[in-house]
Amino acid sequence: MAAFGQLWILNTAAYGIVVAAHQRRGITILPSAPSLSRMATNANPCSSANTPKFNCWTWMFGPPMKITHPVLSEELQFVNLEMRIGKTRIDALRELARRTGLDDIKALTAMLIQTERFGTSIAQSLRVYSDDMRIKRRQRAEEMSAKTSVKMVPPLVFFIFPALMVVILGPAVLTLMQQFKVFK
Repeated sequence: MAAFGQLWILNTAAYGIVVAAHQRRGITILPSAPSLSRMATNANPCSSANTPKFNCWTWMFGPPMKITHPVLSEELQFVNLEMRIGKTRIDALRELARRTGLDDIKALTAMLIQTERFGTSIAQSLRVYSDDMRIKRRQRAEEMSAKTSVKMVPPLVFFIFPALMVVILGPAVLTLMQQFKVFK
């Protein structure tokens, strides 16, 4: 029983490390991914009537992105493979959200699940999602730029201002010291 508990703790820790690695790498993935996938769905090279558009999207978007976004490419290929072996699209997408642990991918999978349930266009949904991602990316950049001024205060106070005071006040202090020696 103790060995089972240790294995469970080890498995949970390993899963946490994998999710954290995905989260670190996934931050840079998503800003360009929806726009590229939107182009992929609009091109629609899968002309066969029995190929669902979503399967075409994961098939087309996964392999070409292997160079620029290897993590997302592998995840989409894995989703496609899960659907090929018999998992439903909704289950495969939920598993993608669970595996990655990224809030943006969770939102993407929720949007794709709703698209599946309501039968709306994937291209239209991705267009709305990519616009939303652009707004979020801009807001994150503005938030980070607002934080930089606060982060710059300690180095300024402890390193730059003292050096500046020495440069500005140094000659004046030396001059005053010489003046006071003359009066003694």
